[in-house]
Amino acid sequence: MSVLARVFSILQKTSRHTVCPKCSKFLQRCNYRVTSLSSGKWEPDGLNQPPEIPEYDELNIQIKGYDFPVLESYTTYVKKLANTLGIETNSYPVPGKASKVELFYPESEKVEHTYNLTKYERVIQIENVPSTLLPIFIDAMKLNAAPGIEVTIKK
Repeated sequence: MSVLARVFSILQKTSRHTVCPKCSKFLQRCNYRVTSLSSGKWEPDGLNQPPEIPEYDELNIQIKGYDFPVLESYTTYVKKLANTLGIETNSYPVPGKASKVELFYPESEKVEHTYNLTKYERVIQIENVPSTLLPIFIDAMKLNAAPGIEVTIKK
């Protein structure tokens, strides 16, 4: 029995309308072979399984800045953001690097001002981050960075 004949026989059983005699003869003459593709039942394997999303093993986020309270506040923000997105974090401080900056009077060798600056650094390690989530995390992190904060991400 062809596919069309099956469809019309089901329609005859379930509906109030009948198929005219010419149509029923035509359907009997149709000689279609039923395959899984023509009946619309073929589906590729693995449709019910979630897709495999690659993950980054370990990334280091280096946060540097001269203002210590701002750096600490931003580091706390990045940790909370990562935890909200379900990303595992580890963080550690790096000792500050002191530097001396001297400003001279114009066209002379005499020092006008001397500044002692310390550049602070924090490193946050994130692990097992899905590749679909990382761009969102980086965008949110960089958009909310305070002035004077440098953010670097390395493997």
